[in-house]
Amino acid sequence: MQWLSETFESVIGSKLEHEGSLGPKKVQHRHKALQDILDLVETKLAEMLGRDPQRMDNYKKYQIIIADYNREKDRATVEETFAKVAKLASEVDAELQRHVREGLSEDEPAFFDLLLKKEVSKVEREQLKQASKGLLAVLKERIAS
Repeated sequence: MQWLSETFESVIGSKLEHEGSLGPKKVQHRHKALQDILDLVETKLAEMLGRDPQRMDNYKKYQIIIADYNREKDRATVEETFAKVAKLASEVDAELQRHVREGLSEDEPAFFDLLLKKEVSKVEREQLKQASKGLLAVLKERIAS
């Protein structure tokens, strides 16, 4: 499921479809479409960081994109920002779905990432996943008590 990327494409399509040959209004529509996309990406990043603060690298990329965009908002900058945000949206989607690929719940990757070292065998990786699941279950149980 690539909700963010699909929504990104949908918003871009619907906003830019209405531009036609409006001249100066064309850039205004692009700015509005871009702002809508930035709002979507920011919301998803906030959700992702709420689950795992270690995923800050995506948020830092987002902040760099915003800073570059705010420096100069001409047509070329808007188009470049569209491209950067599209790439970031795809990366965020991939990160949001990583738990599925790893066979973990949405909360378990935070523990898994803390335990994971760079070079691990497949067996060690599976052991870390199981430890992550067990650790999270124990923590949730103790918090609920």
